[in-house]
Amino acid sequence: MADAVVIPGGAFGPGAGLLLYAGTVAERLGATVHWHWWSRPPTSPVGPWITAEIEPLLGPGRLLIGKSLGTNAAHLAADHDLP
Repeated sequence: MADAVVIPGGAFGPGAGLLLYAGTVAERLGATVHWHWWSRPPTSPVGPWITAEIEPLLGPGRLLIGKSLGTNAAHLAADHDLP
């Protein structure tokens, strides 16, 4: 399995609830999981802020796992042809 990046929502970090479960499953399947924490509060519009936070973490075939606010990184997955 490819490496994975767990991208949190706005209220909780990457180790909460569904993200913890999804990231743990990826680890058990052999992925190296990168648990991302936001470096600063979101700005408006959110697209450029998400790009600045997440794009440096991307790599070939890297799986993106996001919840709520983190789902705004879907455009990066599409732009980089990532799962």
